[in-house]
Amino acid sequence: MKKCDKLYIGFRKFVQQNKLTDYDNEFFEKKSRTYKFMIPFILKYINVDKLKNKLEHKDDVEIFKFFNVYANKSPKWVDEVKSIQATHNINFLFKDQ
Repeated sequence: MKKCDKLYIGFRKFVQQNKLTDYDNEFFEKKSRTYKFMIPFILKYINVDKLKNKLEHKDDVEIFKFFNVYANKSPKWVDEVKSIQATHNINFLFKDQ
């Protein structure tokens, strides 16, 4: 199963009943699905920010986590780690001989 299919199936239960046929039709109209299509597609039909605090089941949490990774939204701690300066001196682990 491709990533796009996993997102489609996982988020399908969060779509409102009156928008479900539009959700299905729009997904199947597209022949090739990439992240450029899937991210706006999911956000169009589902309010991710509102639902992420109301999740109860482990599978639901996993699909939201997968969507965040797929959308390349990194958590706050990832940005903090990226801001740490790299060591410029490669010999800092070695003693002088």
